[in-house]
Amino acid sequence: MTKIKKFLLNTSMFRQCYIICLLACNISYLHYAAYAALAVMFIWGSFLCVYNEITRRTILKTRYGFWLGAFFLVSVITLMVNLLNNFAINFVFVLHLAICFFIFYAVHTEKQLNFRHELFNISRIIIYVTTVLGIVGLACLVLGINFEFLSVKFIIYENRYTGLFLNPNQQAFISSTALFGCHLMMKKDFVRLSGCRRVSRIWIASCIAINSIAILLSDSNGALVLIIGYAFRRSQPQFR
Repeated sequence: MTKIKKFLLNTSMFRQCYIICLLACNISYLHYAAYAALAVMFIWGSFLCVYNEITRRTILKTRYGFWLGAFFLVSVITLMVNLLNNFAINFVFVLHLAICFFIFYAVHTEKQLNFRHELFNISRIIIYVTTVLGIVGLACLVLGINFEFLSVKFIIYENRYTGLFLNPNQQAFISSTALFGCHLMMKKDFVRLSGCRRVSRIWIASCIAINSIAILLSDSNGALVLIIGYAFRRSQPQFR
């Protein structure tokens, strides 16, 4: 098997690339290139969905696979019935649905996969990216750099901090995700079982500080609710 073929058939690599691409879709001005890359990711993801079903019977092995398959089938039927009503958007939604169901949710069917290694890589990338972007965004805020170009309002949107992201809610959500990643990185058992080299404490501390400030400045109630919900769930004995 050639390296290219091995790469294309690597479902874990696809998940990591897909999440990075979705992250880039929220970054100001980078999102134009990211949307083009996302189109390629949809083709790759569609191929993997079909390939995994043929070779591994993914739907049959997935927990609640029958109901997920039925839901996806109904979505396809709805798409065909409404061909003249926002077909492009609905088609993208159906592809994204298939990827979420049969590649992300079905991760438990990949018995040989060290999911902690994959999750570690994704969390590490999010921590690095959000920390660097956060430093640049806060520096621009302090220097009073604020403008609108190509329909993108840079740094400030309706008196709310956006950072280098497209809107305040995206900034807050991604910052919240970075905090969750930091929490994982502080768990010694998780890092050990992932088989990866731990992230520097300086990076983790910087990420927590910068993203916490970004969440407060973005004034996102949804992000605060998300963080409270995460903290509450993690405080329960069965989730520790």
